[in-house]
Amino acid sequence: MSDQSGWEAGTWEGARRAGLRRALRLSVRERLQALEALAETSERLARIRVGERHDDSATGERSGNES
Repeated sequence: MSDQSGWEAGTWEGARRAGLRRALRLSVRERLQALEALAETSERLARIRVGERHDDSATGERSGNES
């Protein structure tokens, strides 16, 4: 790899292309695992957004600084 190709991912378009190249190298199993991980992350972010913390849901307490 030359120095020039190392800087290729330094732009939004270059980073997008590099991500696509990485994704194309994944096996079907790896793609499914990545999809599951993204779905779990999405669910956790959705719970946080509506104020439900997964770790505090059993006690009903909210963590963090509340005014």
